[in-house]
Amino acid sequence: MSDQVTSFLGIGADVWAVLLMVIATLLAMTMLVQRGDIAYALVVVWALVGIYVREFDIELYRVLEALNAELVNLIAIGAAVVIVVLILIYMLVNRSRHQAA
Repeated sequence: MSDQVTSFLGIGADVWAVLLMVIATLLAMTMLVQRGDIAYALVVVWALVGIYVREFDIELYRVLEALNAELVNLIAIGAAVVIVVLILIYMLVNRSRHQAA
């Protein structure tokens, strides 16, 4: 039964989590670059940090013990850092454009 809970289409929950975090990161980067929406990108950062700091030691997550939590944590914090760096670059580029005008 635990296999049904922790996988979908033969892909484990940890891999799904990584795939969805990558998609969310790409969406945040797209919204930032194309629309200049810093708030959208920050919401994604907030969600990724929330994923990183969650606790796996509670009973609710016992069924997920066999999954690769380290991979999920690494991708979550790495993606958050990438978005924050992109936000800072975006702000610096915008600032220099406004000063040049």
